[in-house]
Amino acid sequence: MGLGVNFALFSANAAKVELCIFDEQRDREIERIDLPEFTDEIWHGFLPDARPGTIYGYRVEARLPLQSQQASARSPRQGSGWQT
Repeated sequence: MGLGVNFALFSANAAKVELCIFDEQRDREIERIDLPEFTDEIWHGFLPDARPGTIYGYRVEARLPLQSQQASARSPRQGSGWQT
């Protein structure tokens, strides 16, 4: 079996993607790593110490068009219907 794991996530609108590694009980985040590479709208990176069965998730910081940022900043009382 090979060593390490490649992680990849497609996002056309992400400004930053972090890989979050959790403990075996899934209770606690034990490490957070920026995915360093961005190729054709795919964020990716290699984690040499990861093994199959590693429990992980992603945190994504969105890069939104100005119009979407303005719409999501409104409260539902302003008639947008969006919640932040």
